[in-house]
Amino acid sequence: MASDAPESVPSVFDLLPPLPPEGPELDALIKAKVAEALADPRPFVSIEEAFKRIRANIAENG
Repeated sequence: MASDAPESVPSVFDLLPPLPPEGPELDALIKAKVAEALADPRPFVSIEEAFKRIRANIAENG
């Protein structure tokens, strides 16, 4: 018999691996992620431009 209880939906944070506790390991992880982002060759897109593109896409595709 089916239950009427809503299924629990996992939070986005439940899907991510846990961060190490504060200290050198976390510092190294943050530095690596920042270096990865800075090395990304894709051009920068401002948040204003990103929303402009999203709105245009919604207008086009209804």
